[in-house]
Amino acid sequence: MKLIYTANCGVIIEGEKSTISIDALHDHEEKPFSTVPGPVIDRIMNGTRIDVMFYTHLHRDHFSRELNREYINRYHPETIMQEDELATIGLSGDKGRISINRFGLEADYKRLTHSGDRYKDVLNYGFYIVFEGVSFLTLGDGAVSAEGIDELTGGRRCDFALINFPFYTLAEGRRIIGGLINPKAAIIQHLPFEKDDRFQYRRALEKRIGYPGLPEVKAVLTEPMQTVLL
Repeated sequence: MKLIYTANCGVIIEGEKSTISIDALHDHEEKPFSTVPGPVIDRIMNGTRIDVMFYTHLHRDHFSRELNREYINRYHPETIMQEDELATIGLSGDKGRISINRFGLEADYKRLTHSGDRYKDVLNYGFYIVFEGVSFLTLGDGAVSAEGIDELTGGRRCDFALINFPFYTLAEGRRIIGGLINPKAAIIQHLPFEKDDRFQYRRALEKRIGYPGLPEVKAVLTEPMQTVLL
């Protein structure tokens, strides 16, 4: 199994028989963060077969309606996201569970408060995904807060937590990742590419990534098409 990075929280996870993605297709640059580069979009649109696409929320640095419409019309994946015209499986309510047996997939979802006061009313979902026997946790752009995470995980320890970098740079985030979440390994995401990192978020992360009590870091996602063997 391998993970391929697109940008921000965008990943494609290739299993033995199927492929899933999370927040993988977007083309709007929300500074200071990065967007999926054109060559990566072309590669996905012209030959990357994704069976199930997850979207945590519809901010344009996570989701492009135009790109996803084109991809869905071409490849017809299952699309798991909030109720929307492009959703084949629309999420309703505060939480729930989805199973797609033909892809070896089961996912719990839970609404989590989006980070930042001005975005607190944005519909943002976290997912606990079990795909071909490997478990992944993603919080979308969830706030650095413990609220709702225990309901999402149900006390389960995931194999890989896809964690936005403020959970490492902020003390409360480190407490949550090292205690409540406690994954077997973390994959750190939502960093700008090097050319876009004007606030030096990557350097701030480097200073805190080795704090005691934190899980193993499997990878820090920093550049498009970065590939991680899981």
